[in-house]
Amino acid sequence: FTSCQISFSPQTCVIVDNKPVFMTASEILRHSTFRTKDLLRQELEIQLAELEDKWHWISLEKLFFEKRIYKQLEKDQDTWEDQVSAIERAFDPYRKLFKKEITRDDVLKLCEKPVRKISKFDIKKADEDIANIEMNIDETKNHLEHLTEYAIAYFRHILEKYGKGRERKTEIRNFEDIQAVTVAVANEKLY
Repeated sequence: FTSCQISFSPQTCVIVDNKPVFMTASEILRHSTFRTKDLLRQELEIQLAELEDKWHWISLEKLFFEKRIYKQLEKDQDTWEDQVSAIERAFDPYRKLFKKEITRDDVLKLCEKPVRKISKFDIKKADEDIANIEMNIDETKNHLEHLTEYAIAYFRHILEKYGKGRERKTEIRNFEDIQAVTVAVANEKLY
């Protein structure tokens, strides 16, 4: 039997920007931390964009029903295009209230709402949803402004979630403790 334990000094090779790079453990940790921080920033930016789109749509829908802009559909217009244009013009006094531009697609999507949706629309619930979304937008912007603190909290959350009770199961010991006979018995083939 040969010696199973050989000490050597490894050089850690990792792929960075599709190229192999030799790094120390602390450099790998630093690189991984900055990469995680960048991914968290991207995730927060996506979340912020989704929240702003949701805020825009709920606000648009609320205004459409609250100010009875949908009544433009009942007016005698020559064509569908005239009706849609009339609705777009009805939004003109309220455009400054929105963070994004009101597009023709938004208006067309509002026109597809069935009549039962109009009768069941709850303005108080829409106000609550808008307030909730605004709170989430503020929180997300705060996380973006304080990205380092957010990343630290993220790593702490991972530690709490996966750290306690998930300790290492393997046992670290020297190879000299292993008996050669038990290794030989484990390798023995039975026919």
